[in-house]
Amino acid sequence: MGLLVCVAFLVIFCFLLWWQSLRMGDVQRIVNETKTSSISELSKSSSGCFEVKGIVRQTKGDLRSPVSGKPCAYYRFVVEERRARRRRHPDSRDRRSIISWSWDEGFFFNSGRRRDYRDHRDNYYWRTLIDDQRAGEFTVDDGTGLVEVDAANADLHVRTDNRGQVSLFSDLPASVRSTIEEDYGVSTTYTMFYFFGPEVSRTLRYREELIDVGEEVYVLGNLCQGDNKPRLSWSYFGSPFIVSDYPESEVANIYYWSSWKWWCASIAIPVMIALSALDGVREGVKHLFTR
Repeated sequence: MGLLVCVAFLVIFCFLLWWQSLRMGDVQRIVNETKTSSISELSKSSSGCFEVKGIVRQTKGDLRSPVSGKPCAYYRFVVEERRARRRRHPDSRDRRSIISWSWDEGFFFNSGRRRDYRDHRDNYYWRTLIDDQRAGEFTVDDGTGLVEVDAANADLHVRTDNRGQVSLFSDLPASVRSTIEEDYGVSTTYTMFYFFGPEVSRTLRYREELIDVGEEVYVLGNLCQGDNKPRLSWSYFGSPFIVSDYPESEVANIYYWSSWKWWCASIAIPVMIALSALDGVREGVKHLFTR
């Protein structure tokens, strides 16, 4: 019964990965096949999927970049800290029993090799400290008219406008440091010996993605008529809603490669799970008959 449940779970998991691959491929097809419309044409239509390109003219509300303070239609500010990961590599197992147990591996079949555990600190990872993302309403102008865009529920693909990292020879800019400490309440330094000693800068890196006022954007979404001007927004049963400062061809490539990644995952992950399960069964049977 347990085996059937595992197989059913694996089949459902593979189906979801495959479905996501098809979905990304479908979005890429829509991006390629939808022709760019002038905003003046949108006022003549009542609904449908439309693609426009234009300049961000104005934003609703007071949305500003956390670092530069400039008015913007969207921003994402990310700060990460480099940390060491402790890994315990088993180098020996107790050869006295066929089945052993450890905190790291749980129950396992004994292979007869002696192992001991040593700490390794040569593996590092980046831990996210801040990930602030906000999108608002703005107006796009292509020279023929204006259209409102509400990017709150959009798939956003935005270039990184500002990035940096603390190293031996560089430090955070003063504006970034004050933003991290004052606006987000995150310290950029630590005491070397925990309770006393000099203040040392934490190994941080940051990046900021922005859609500024005056920047050219690509928008694909569902049309609905607002009070004074047409409006592109998200619809549950409609076409995808995409806002990006990349060219149309690069947006299509993003979804093309995303479709391939999901498809490869739908094949590779089940194969790896099956091979791991078969290897465990093989080792179990071998040790069962050779004890």
